[in-house]
Amino acid sequence: MKTWSEVITFVILTISTFAFDSHQNPAHVTRFRKIPAEDVVFDGAVKDYISGSRTRCAMSCIPRTQCLSYSFQKSSGRCLVFNRRVIYGIQMTSATGFQHYWRVTDHCPTTQGFFILEGSCVKVYETQVTWQDAESTCETQGAHLFAGQTEREMYTAESVVNSRGSASRNYRFGAWDHDKNGTWFWVTGAKVTSSTWQSGAPNGSRSKICAETVTYSAKQITANKCSNLNPFVCHVILG
Repeated sequence: MKTWSEVITFVILTISTFAFDSHQNPAHVTRFRKIPAEDVVFDGAVKDYISGSRTRCAMSCIPRTQCLSYSFQKSSGRCLVFNRRVIYGIQMTSATGFQHYWRVTDHCPTTQGFFILEGSCVKVYETQVTWQDAESTCETQGAHLFAGQTEREMYTAESVVNSRGSASRNYRFGAWDHDKNGTWFWVTGAKVTSSTWQSGAPNGSRSKICAETVTYSAKQITANKCSNLNPFVCHVILG
């Protein structure tokens, strides 16, 4: 149940964002979505200041066409604005009290090769690259490696690979054990659930810390070396 304060903040952000984006591109509306990353703060902000409220923090992100995410710490009123989508495990340090938001859109960029399948906006790349290069490529498209945080999304992933890729190949997905401690996260900061894994995976190897799909069963993932070359699937989160 949302509090009145949260409802009012959502309305203000939606109206303000709509007003800005409608002027720039009347066909699309941009919103923000909270990601589940916890107990971390991301480095490399293009703006770091005391905004006093999350609404003001978000408002400072709206006019910046290159702003892809922001973070807000309620206890201090600190606001961090980023020109990249903050990715769990990349350029971050431990910290408490921060909430992180991605800029999302209602538009799937089909002119860039993306397509909508079962509500997910995705693109399959057959080029074989490392996990890090795959994530970087997705980011240049305003996306990230596919993060199947629910059983439905994992079944969608299998449909994506079967319809636009090859079931006989292993595709890179956006999960990894960046701390090499056996705890796996999606790039959003959500923990990978046990039902997502192939039987017997992950096996605790400190050299195999990046995820890829299982051959002929893309609704499950397994662990492999980040340096291995694989095709991959990019995912745009729609608001």
